[in-house]
Amino acid sequence: MSSSQVRYNNTLSCDKFEHTNPITYAQQSYPIGAVRFGSSVSNGAFLRNLSGVHDPYSGVVILNNKELNQFYQDLAKKDTGVKKINLLENYTESMFPVEKSVYYLMFGDILLDNRRSMQDVLQAKQPRALKNLIKTQQQVFNNIDDAAQNLSENNKLKVEHALDKAREQILISHKDKNHFRKGKFENDLMRIAQSDVFARLENKMNELPEEEKDVALEKLYNVERIFETTPYYTNIKGKTPLKMVHELQAEYLPESLKEENEMQPILDLAQDLPTTKTDVNAFIVEMSDKDDSVIAKRLISESIGTIEHVVPESKGGENEADNFMFVTKARNEERGNKSLNKFKKMHPDIPKNCQQYLDDVIKNCEDGRMRGYEWYPFVIRDIIKSEVGVNVAIKSYRMSPQKAFRTFPNRLKEKYPQYSKYFTKPQ
Repeated sequence: MSSSQVRYNNTLSCDKFEHTNPITYAQQSYPIGAVRFGSSVSNGAFLRNLSGVHDPYSGVVILNNKELNQFYQDLAKKDTGVKKINLLENYTESMFPVEKSVYYLMFGDILLDNRRSMQDVLQAKQPRALKNLIKTQQQVFNNIDDAAQNLSENNKLKVEHALDKAREQILISHKDKNHFRKGKFENDLMRIAQSDVFARLENKMNELPEEEKDVALEKLYNVERIFETTPYYTNIKGKTPLKMVHELQAEYLPESLKEENEMQPILDLAQDLPTTKTDVNAFIVEMSDKDDSVIAKRLISESIGTIEHVVPESKGGENEADNFMFVTKARNEERGNKSLNKFKKMHPDIPKNCQQYLDDVIKNCEDGRMRGYEWYPFVIRDIIKSEVGVNVAIKSYRMSPQKAFRTFPNRLKEKYPQYSKYFTKPQ
């Protein structure tokens, strides 16, 4: 098998927030739109105040800034675990499956003994959770080890070395900076995958005329340095290190972009490693030494609202109001720059969730939260049909298209000739 482009979840595909100190949940707030892929989301700002909207990707109820700040204020007034857990009961619809499972786990124990804190519950369950977590991690490592036997000898040795290191690290306390991190492990595997690409690029560049060769090699060495010192998913001036490699391939070795890297099965298997977002045991282990306020904030932090391009900028999507949706931070990060149709294959409920999203948007329009953008339900319906391949209905929208399109921006009118009969003529 040839070694070339890696098919991977670009940008933030691994559990990025595993690398941050969870204690910061106690001090920081999360501005809506803080997570983005590309340059500007300012033309999507009109979505930021929507309330009661279900995430079009997950169905979880999104929290806007006002709701989030209200939660923080209310949480600060609660001085016991039982009061905090009761407050959280109002936010269970804004919890993803892992977070909701942890919430009910704590709720049940505190209900039995209201003197206990959330931290008390997690600490009591931490030893068993750690045992189960290590068992799951070891099984994934074994699967990777088996798959590595099909690699070239050089890559097989490198993967086995990474596995030896990882197996040692999962036994280190999670409080220790040398403890195993999924993101770090994935980054090590990605570097192994790209080492063959770099070697092929260097060989190809050495065949160029002297002047061109020097320029090409300087580009290559710069990208290699970045790749060795920076996580592959880090956004650097709009590009990730992995994207930089792909650009070099496109310029100097275009045929390699159609080939699959022999490390791809290894990278795919590494995605099965548990994180706090995907595994209850991982959540308990990671959060068991945090105080109740930090735990409470973490339970809803994945549902904070962000402004997302429907068609990614990298695929020609514009920074225009008709190309934005209001989505949770978690799904924004997970999607990255994948097409919505490809993302739908990972989350088959997206068509159903998009319908709920549109119903919620319509309610917000009718409640006066989208003044000047009453046309949005019509055009986002068309975008969803184009990108997801499903029809979503707006029959419940009581506003006439004649009234809704009164404020439609002139710059967008050419894109939607089907609505031209509703456009207000320029004065």
